[in-house]
Amino acid sequence: MASHEFPDLILMDVRMPRMTGYDACRVMKADPELKDIPIVFLSAKGQESEIKTGMDVGAEDYLLKPFAPDQLTERVKSHPGKIWKMINSPLPQGSGHNL
Repeated sequence: MASHEFPDLILMDVRMPRMTGYDACRVMKADPELKDIPIVFLSAKGQESEIKTGMDVGAEDYLLKPFAPDQLTERVKSHPGKIWKMINSPLPQGSGHNL
């Protein structure tokens, strides 16, 4: 049986060349293997309707650019959902993950 490695968290911009981040998020949330991976949008698009769209398509959070790295870290730490739980869970030995 083949083993698959999936990311613990996806940071994604809303503006991308071939597909919007919103569309990519919809595709991932419709895939049973990918649907539980938390997605955080990082974007300069900060109108309320754009943020709402990001959350409606399944993002866990939406952070506006420009931002400081510490701001992203604090946002992830303060998130009450699965992001922080996933990042803080012990990794299996030899998993190769570096956080």
